[in-house]
Amino acid sequence: MDYQDSELGVIILAGGKSSRMGTDKGLIKLKGIPLVQRAINNVKIVTDDIVIVTNNADGYKRFGYQIVGDIITNIGPLGGLYSGFINSSKNRLLVVTCDMPFLSNEVIKYMNYSIVGYDAVVPIGTTGRADPLSAIYRRNCVEQIKDAIDGGERKVVSFFSELNI
Repeated sequence: MDYQDSELGVIILAGGKSSRMGTDKGLIKLKGIPLVQRAINNVKIVTDDIVIVTNNADGYKRFGYQIVGDIITNIGPLGGLYSGFINSSKNRLLVVTCDMPFLSNEVIKYMNYSIVGYDAVVPIGTTGRADPLSAIYRRNCVEQIKDAIDGGERKVVSFFSELNI
């Protein structure tokens, strides 16, 4: 059964420099399918409103979704998050990275239902650390993201103290 939410958009962070991998990780194939395509397949059950944030537009345009580059460069995933927010009009935004091929549709739906009354729903991993790049945020978080960037922050969790999570 399909579950579509017209208020939910998706931001897929597909990276920039690939300094650790040496190659664009979203285009690496797992069982013949690029990782970014697997991420798209996982999220399109909830919405077709997908923005892919990458500094390799040519490599990603074949997937058929909106491609945007970093508005503020060289600040890592926080900059990608900001660029995704600026380029989506949705009230709630699911943020995922391109290298999450096994993200559960049930987890996505659960987070989306759980955001009522909160600015964000951020999973906590088994290590006790927040996973801010597999979370759902409300549109109003863009102000706190920009303030964090303007304040010289680079960690995605840097603006969390300003939110009701």
